[in-house]
Amino acid sequence: MRERPFLSTGVGFLLLVWVIADFSTRIWSGRDRSLREFKPPAPVVIPEIPKADAVNAAIEAWFPRVSPAEQAPPPREIVPQAVFRSAGTSVAIVLLKASDTQPEERRRLVVGDMVEGERVELIESRRIVLAKDGQTRELVLLRGKP
Repeated sequence: MRERPFLSTGVGFLLLVWVIADFSTRIWSGRDRSLREFKPPAPVVIPEIPKADAVNAAIEAWFPRVSPAEQAPPPREIVPQAVFRSAGTSVAIVLLKASDTQPEERRRLVVGDMVEGERVELIESRRIVLAKDGQTRELVLLRGKP
């Protein structure tokens, strides 16, 4: 480097100019008074708390009340177990399967009785006909093993 002292001095000078330019453009900021002055924040408007009646009306709109028919538990399954004649009338013994709220139950039915909201229309040797709201359904007595 002794042969070229101007080269190292020139490179050093250019490096110094580059550092000063970099510092002044990226790091240092001027003294701007607007950045130092205190400005209170903009006021925040707090909405008024809604009244209980308005809240209840909104809840009713979002979640309508369940009608009593929808609240009623589904009818239990009816399984015929026996059909026989007693004193000249046909009698059926049925098993009402257990549900979440009611235990298993056996019932003796004759024509005209109500079971789980259905009326007994007909009792024959191997079937029971139930009616509800103009619709009928048939329960068939299955044969057991001999």
